Amino acid sequence: MKSKLSRMQSGTLRELGRVAFAMLFAFAAGAVFLMAIGSNPLTIYGAIFAKAFGSFDSTLRRATPLMLSGLAIAIPLQTGMFNMGGEGQIIAGALTAAVVGASDLGLPAGLHAAAAIAAAMAVGAVLSGLPGLLKITRGANEVVTTLMLNSIVSYIVTWLVLNPFKGTDYSPQSKKILPAAEIPTFGKLDFSWGLLIALALCVLTHLFFRSTAKGLEMRAAGAGPAAARYLGINNKLLCLLAMALGGAVASMGGALEVLGGQHAYFDEFFTNYGFDGIAIAYMAGSHPLGIIVTALIISMIRVGALAISRTTGMSPYFVTMLQGLIIILLVTPRFAGTVLSLVRRRFPARKKEEGGAA
Repeated sequence: MKSKLSRMQSGTLRELGRVAFAMLFAFAAGAVFLMAIGSNPLTIYGAIFAKAFGSFDSTLRRATPLMLSGLAIAIPLQTGMFNMGGEGQIIAGALTAAVVGASDLGLPAGLHAAAAIAAAMAVGAVLSGLPGLLKITRGANEVVTTLMLNSIVSYIVTWLVLNPFKGTDYSPQSKKILPAAEIPTFGKLDFSWGLLIALALCVLTHLFFRSTAKGLEMRAAGAGPAAARYLGINNKLLCLLAMALGGAVASMGGALEVLGGQHAYFDEFFTNYGFDGIAIAYMAGSHPLGIIVTALIISMIRVGALAISRTTGMSPYFVTMLQGLIIILLVTPRFAGTVLSLVRRRFPARKKEEGGAA
């Protein structure tokens, strides 16, 4: 038992170490790029981190839906499925939570919020479960179907928030949720108890895939479908389950932001949250605990980038490009690992040369 636990801890540390190295490599590459165009990396990165840590409660708040967006990708990946519909699932879950939260259900505080979250998760499970069902019954590529659903859901949600669920004539938003549906914040801090829910879900997902029979079956279905079928594992059912869980988690991310932050649905607020989830999941190697770290990184970049154009005079378009550069490098951990391997090989070679010369 102790040896198994030590192996799990060692594997987790290796994953987190790989993410940390990839992050450092990405920021180093970004610094080289900044120097090449005549900018001071210390000034730019200083502005990013000053804003990100100076408003760390805002960083944690933005990291909450990003964690769940990353999990929405990582869970289906365990079975070899790719959920590209996180963008639509997040906004659908957010609007659902806003509508349920604004409805007088006669529920006390806590239960009203739970009902709104449950409704949002149900919508997300349907949106991702449908492409999963088409995949296992008709062979439809889930990447294409989930990606196309993003646009469909986006337009439907925009129409809904501008018409039947319009909350004001001055901006495209829903009605404010009732106080009973609000998730409380930590005093005057910007983030809510939703952060703890997201953290707990990351930990529970890790334990599920590492320590339960069903989790191991899902991993087996993704690692070797033919071998899994030979062992009597129902690959199709597990793929469908993973897709539904991924969509439910994504929609929960939107719901937590609405119930614990905005207290209403604002159209286009969640732009790119779903696509950032892809980067977050791949940066972490689909490791649920690594997703906590990588979601914080993306959140820091998002929050910190707001201050760059004001404090350094740099164009906001360049900030977007810089974010893209960092994310691209972060989602290529194999490249960073290759560089690290080359460095490790090089140092022993130098030692041998020095020893031979002596």
